[in-house]
Amino acid sequence: GGEPVVFDGCKNIFKQSSLIIVMEFTPDNFQKLGLSPFSFLNNLQKSYGFSLYEIVSNGKIKNIQIENLNIETIMRDKESINLFLKK
Repeated sequence: GGEPVVFDGCKNIFKQSSLIIVMEFTPDNFQKLGLSPFSFLNNLQKSYGFSLYEIVSNGKIKNIQIENLNIETIMRDKESINLFLKK
């Protein structure tokens, strides 16, 4: 749940043109801190320029489209998912 604070502190690093980040995404932790999980993902894409992917069980990645994103749909009754962020 501390990802938003960490990411905010890494603004200069995120200006680099080529980055890959693997992270756990747990929407409930964001909500406990009074933060929007959707806004966090939207900010990663729109402000920092990351493409967002879910790492699925077979090790492949599945693109996450922010425009039509429904957090409940991507979570599919799971507490957390693993994200692959690429820039």
